[in-house]
Amino acid sequence: MGILVVLGDSISVGVGASHPLASYTARLGPAKVIAKDGWTSKRLLKEVRKQPERMWKAAEDVLILIGGNDLVWSLPYFLTVKTREKALQKIIKEYEKNLHSICSIITPLIRGKLILVGLYNPLPNSDFARRAVLRMNDAIRQTAASYKALYIDLFPKFEGRQSALIDGYKKGLLSDMRLLGANPIHPNDKGHQLIAEAILEGTEKSLQSSGIKETKKEYKKKTKEKPAVSSYADKNRSGGRAKRKRLTRTQKGKRR
Repeated sequence: MGILVVLGDSISVGVGASHPLASYTARLGPAKVIAKDGWTSKRLLKEVRKQPERMWKAAEDVLILIGGNDLVWSLPYFLTVKTREKALQKIIKEYEKNLHSICSIITPLIRGKLILVGLYNPLPNSDFARRAVLRMNDAIRQTAASYKALYIDLFPKFEGRQSALIDGYKKGLLSDMRLLGANPIHPNDKGHQLIAEAILEGTEKSLQSSGIKETKKEYKKKTKEKPAVSSYADKNRSGGRAKRKRLTRTQKGKRR
């Protein structure tokens, strides 16, 4: 049986979560995570090209959450009003090119669903940050449509709730960002949980929209194979709630 393969950056690694089990990937269930803190779409593309074809063929679904660092690494250009718009245009063009290349490698090989996850905006009080993230999400959404992939929109899930969902949240302004050191952009435990829930909700809606209305048991019996929604979603709906309760009790036990 295949598993979920997650491609991404520090968010998919679990940065911001208080414990590895609190990360969004852990909340989804068994997964092979190919991600690293600081990765951009260009760096992820390089890693995707290194993977053997048998790995993609064995995957059930592939989820991609990438792009935040494409913006973060361009911070010096964004701090100057005169250069930010031109820089953003260049970044999005390069990002879209890289994302297309990643999808073109993966799509012909996987037997399940390709899932592209949009970005949330960690700086709600910056008009430029909001505009930049929305334009990145437009590129992700259009790429998803091109490859008939499932698009998960995190932007509205986080909007207006950033202070409760972002680890180390400050003022929500571009001036909160630093060229060196940690920045208030990663999801905390609640943020990671929200991401996992958005992904599971999106995969469930995708299953329903495909015309599959039977129970999971009936669908498996009829098709004699696993349903389009992968085991990580099945596990969350059955045992995921108990898992989150155990996690919550563990976290409470660590507090003093």
